[in-house]
Amino acid sequence: MQTPAGDGVTTRTSTGLEPSNVEMWFPKTFTVFFCPRVMTQTKGGVTVTAFREDLKLILVHIELTGKDLHEPIVFGGRIMDIKCKRPEKISKFEQLMSDFAYQGAKIFSTIPDVTFEDAYWSFRGTFMKKSLYSINNSDDLMKNLVRPVLDLYRG
Repeated sequence: MQTPAGDGVTTRTSTGLEPSNVEMWFPKTFTVFFCPRVMTQTKGGVTVTAFREDLKLILVHIELTGKDLHEPIVFGGRIMDIKCKRPEKISKFEQLMSDFAYQGAKIFSTIPDVTFEDAYWSFRGTFMKKSLYSINNSDDLMKNLVRPVLDLYRG
């Protein structure tokens, strides 16, 4: 799904109409980030979160299905020390969100502490992992995800 500004929800494997690709049409992962309002701008209805020294984000990544996944999981945490290696091509953090779908297994393989680097960017992070089935109501959401993630962000 694409917005008029070019940002959107993507699934890396939904590439064709062949029967073998039907399973790949639906997104299997979702990622969203949050940052203080002073660190982002809205231009034409699209957020622009520029790279800066003090950029620190809350990230929530949900994996619904996967080859080795027995139940849906949610990762929550913070990322910091975000460095863009290609500022001539990548001007905002939003352009890198697809890496969490493409490289999620690599990124989250060392939780709770993550150090990630590729040709385009690098970051450090601290994450927690929970079964999505452990969140059944708003109290569970606060207890199992929101409060622990906010503690990681503030820590």
